[in-house]
Amino acid sequence: DFYWSWALIIWAFVSFFLASYEQLYFAWWVKDQGTSGPVRAAMLTYIVVMLGIYGVEYLLQIPGWIPTTWENKFYCLGDISFKIGTSVMRWACWRRVCTRGAF
Repeated sequence: DFYWSWALIIWAFVSFFLASYEQLYFAWWVKDQGTSGPVRAAMLTYIVVMLGIYGVEYLLQIPGWIPTTWENKFYCLGDISFKIGTSVMRWACWRRVCTRGAF
């Protein structure tokens, strides 16, 4: 079980890095596409950074380097800020499209 657990954790992080590379590459391209391009690029970058922080937090808890209470507080505050931040970015993108024309 120990080796399978670590194999799955490693697989998850390798997959995350590959997906993040693709998202950041797309963000670099989309920033020059229309009026909402910079907002979309910022949203993609924000998502990659937040999910990376979630992964680091998860890894710090496995060996017990941080207390469980800190982990819970981080997830509580991080989840709220992530959802609010994503909503604000989506609203800004929608608003920009509606006021300045199509994508």
